[in-house]
Amino acid sequence: MNGLLSDASVIELMRQCSVHEDTLRVMLINYLCSSNTTQNELREQADYLKEVGLDDAAVKYVKQLR
Repeated sequence: MNGLLSDASVIELMRQCSVHEDTLRVMLINYLCSSNTTQNELREQADYLKEVGLDDAAVKYVKQLR
């Protein structure tokens, strides 16, 4: 990746991951570290996880923690 991470949206970073588990990690790290993620962004990210065939159980669990 060229440039800073702040140059790309989280969903763009997720789409650049070649390993699907990394996609999940990017989403979870963003969710836990960011206080300004909108519901629309979370929905878009969760939809992408489903699109690539990842289970959303980890996302549901982390949402309970937060």
